[in-house]
Amino acid sequence: ARRPRVAAMRQLWEVVGGRCSGGIVVRQDRGIASPCEGRLAHRARIEELERVGNRLHYSKVYGDGPRSGWISLTVAGVELVALVNDIGAHQDEEADRADGPAEQGGHLEAAPVEAEAAPLHTVGEEAAAEAVEIRVCSLSGGVCTVMAQPSWSMEDLKEAIAAATGVPRLVQRLIVGSTELRCTDHFNKALQAGAGSAAGGLELTLVRRPPEQAVWLERVAADWKCLKGAPEEVRSDRDVVLAAVQADWRAIWHSLKPHLFMEDRSVALAVLEQKGELLQHASARLQADREVVLTAVQQDGKALMHASEALRADRSVVLRAVRRSGTAIQHAAEALRADREVALEAVRQSAWARAHLAPVLQADREIFIAAVAHRPDLLQEGPPALRADRDAVLAAVGKDAAPTGSRPPPGSGVSSAAR
Repeated sequence: ARRPRVAAMRQLWEVVGGRCSGGIVVRQDRGIASPCEGRLAHRARIEELERVGNRLHYSKVYGDGPRSGWISLTVAGVELVALVNDIGAHQDEEADRADGPAEQGGHLEAAPVEAEAAPLHTVGEEAAAEAVEIRVCSLSGGVCTVMAQPSWSMEDLKEAIAAATGVPRLVQRLIVGSTELRCTDHFNKALQAGAGSAAGGLELTLVRRPPEQAVWLERVAADWKCLKGAPEEVRSDRDVVLAAVQADWRAIWHSLKPHLFMEDRSVALAVLEQKGELLQHASARLQADREVVLTAVQQDGKALMHASEALRADRSVVLRAVRRSGTAIQHAAEALRADREVALEAVRQSAWARAHLAPVLQADREIFIAAVAHRPDLLQEGPPALRADRDAVLAAVGKDAAPTGSRPPPGSGVSSAAR
C-alpha cells in the first residue's frame, strides 16, 4: 500500500557544482570575502539554516566538506546547489516509483507542502548593478566570460571560471597585464591592476599550472606539514611555499631556504598576518615596506622594533602598534613618545607603557589616571599632586589592588625595580 506523504519539515539542497574543482567554496560568515572554511563536495546533501539573497547558511547532512558554513547558490549564473524536496516528500517520491500509481479513490491525501524557496538566481539589484564582465583568455585565444561582483575574492573568481571552463581552481594562474593575481588578493586589486571598471569590464589571461605543481598546491593546502618531506624542487617552489604558509606560518621553516622566502613580499605577508614577530627575519627592504610593517604590527605590536627607522617615526604605524601592544611605544621615535594621543592609546592598552613616555607626559593627569585604572599600585609613583587627585584615587580603587610583587609583562621594557 502507498505510504502517506509527510509535510515538509526542512529544505534540503544538493551540491551540483564544483565537479572539476574539488567542490564549492564554504565561507565562515555570510560575507563573500570572509575566511574560507574549505570545500563542499559535489553531490553532498545539506540542510538550509538561513538564506540571505544569493547566500545560504547550511548544516551538512552527508558528503565531504565542512559541517556548516555559508555558500553561494550561484556563481556567474551557474548553479552550485539545487533544491531538493523535504526529506519526507523526497522519500515518498521514491516510494511512489516503487509502488506504482496511487490507488483510485484512495483515502490518503498528500499533506500540504511548504512553498518552495525563492529562485536560485536571486541576486540583489545593487549586486547585479555592480557586476563586472570578466573576459578570460588563454595564450591561444578566448576561453569564457563571467560576470563577477567587486566584493569577490580571487577564490570566488576562480570558482566561477572553473564552473564555466572545467579548468580546476588549483590549476589556474590568472594574470592581468603583467601582474599575477594571488589567491589572497581581493577582486578590487584585479580591477586596479587592469584599470577595469564595472562599465568597461576586465580582461584576464588564464595560464594552466603544471599538473605536479597543482597536486602539491592541493596537498600543502590540506596539510602544510607535508612540505617537510617534499622533494627539494617542491620546497623551493614559491607558489607551493606560499600556499603552505597561508595554511600555517610554521611551514616557512620547511621551505628549502626560509631566509630567501622571507624576502618575497607575498610570502612574508602571509607569514606576518599570523606571526608578526617574524618581521625580524624579513629583508631590510620589507622592514621598510609600510604595508608589510602594518601587517606585522597588527598581529603583534612589538614587531615595531624590527621596522625601519622611518616607519618607527610614522604616526599611523605606531598607533596601529600601540593599539595592539601598548608597550610597543618604547620602539617608537622619540617625537611620538612625546605625542599625547599616541601616549594615551598606549597607556589605555597597557599601564606599563607610561614608563616609556616623555617625562612631561608621564606627569600628564589624564595619562596618569588611565595608567592607574589598569594598575592601581602605580598610584604611589605619581607626583604628589596626582597621588592626591580625586579622579586618580577613584580610578585606582575601582580596581582590585595589584598582587604583592607583581611584575611587568614580558617585553614591556620595565623592570620590577624600576616600578
